[in-house]
Amino acid sequence: LLNWAPIPYAKIDQTVFKDLDDERVMSTIDFADFESKFAKRQSAASRAILDARQSAASLDIADGGGGGGGGDEVSPGAKRKEVRPSLLDPNRSRNVAISYKRVKVPMDKLAKAVGELNMKVVPAEKADLLLRMVPTDEEAAMLQEHAADIELLPEADQTLFGLSQIERLETRLRVIVFWSRFEENYAAVAPQVDAVIAASESLITSQSLAKLFEVILAFGNYMNSAKRGGAFGFKLTALQRLLETRSPEDRSLTLMHYVVHTVETKFPELKKLGSELVGLQTAAQVHLPTLGMDVNELRNGIKACASEVLVRCDDNSPLSHFYKGAAAQVDGVEKRQKALADKFRDAVLFFGEDPKTQPGEFFSIFVKLLESMSTAQKDNALRAKKGQKKQQQHQKKGSTGALLRDLMTSEKFQFQDGKFDDLVKTAKNGTFRRVGARH
Repeated sequence: LLNWAPIPYAKIDQTVFKDLDDERVMSTIDFADFESKFAKRQSAASRAILDARQSAASLDIADGGGGGGGGDEVSPGAKRKEVRPSLLDPNRSRNVAISYKRVKVPMDKLAKAVGELNMKVVPAEKADLLLRMVPTDEEAAMLQEHAADIELLPEADQTLFGLSQIERLETRLRVIVFWSRFEENYAAVAPQVDAVIAASESLITSQSLAKLFEVILAFGNYMNSAKRGGAFGFKLTALQRLLETRSPEDRSLTLMHYVVHTVETKFPELKKLGSELVGLQTAAQVHLPTLGMDVNELRNGIKACASEVLVRCDDNSPLSHFYKGAAAQVDGVEKRQKALADKFRDAVLFFGEDPKTQPGEFFSIFVKLLESMSTAQKDNALRAKKGQKKQQQHQKKGSTGALLRDLMTSEKFQFQDGKFDDLVKTAKNGTFRRVGARH
């Protein structure tokens, strides 16, 4: 019995099974041999599907400990400068102090570099830190009220005040980050989109995969004919059952081994299955919500660049040239992302699965199918080699026994000294002494 989950007949029309007919392959498959190996019902091992989810680690610079509160050292007798209490929340003040120490760029130089989008002075890593320090509207207004005596406030307050004076600070920092990392981020997103589209299309159009499913359907219906009605299709969980269903005569022999053997001997055209299915490995790593957020980041980065380009009004600037090329690339990946949603949904429904299924879960099934078939093929070849070697040994042993029987009944040969052990030895060495033979 193959413990699979049949697809209801009413839902067959939109799936891969619509045009499949397992009866077409029934006459080709050697069920007599199959039945001799899988006649008994085997208990299936429990199966667990593990979803690998990757979580992004966030940088936490809040727990810095040592703060930047100490005053400047003064010479003996010098008057210590008055420092007023901070206007900021204590945690905010500590985080600003810690972050700005890591930036290590004086405020006047920083203001000039941000205005020029100078990524040598303010690389992406420092821009990230500064984005965490961008003053809120409330903070900027509060500090502006104390502009005249800002030097009397703590370092963190002075830092935020200085940042509040930089024009379009947040937008320009985002442009720096986006520009610096665009190549890397685009190269991470675009292949994922293209892989899901390609993998979905290849699964739907593969004639070899459809034929393989037809063969599996034939085996399943044959095994279940005495227990259940014939199924018109099966859920993809049935592919795991191929690995769990074992022969009662040889526990190392699974139904997957037998299906692969049948495919190799009866349906050799299915050897091209691996070349017909493309992009599965990459598509199996995709998590649609995360991919959607990555595409949104590209879109938001382009918007920030567009805003800055309009302000600068310089079509020949490096930023303008970058923006034109990057905008075209992002526009393309956005369009392909929309096509991805439709293509993937079509593929999932084509195999009778839940539309809410994630690419990682869906495509991993087919990755494992190909890997399992490859392993089964190697196992079959090794099993056949061992069987051939065993047969040769059996034939050799049989021919030696026949030769001994001939010797014992022949009048043309005699034992050298009447001992059977000598006969065995001479038989193995091929040194028989015929009566009257020359030495």
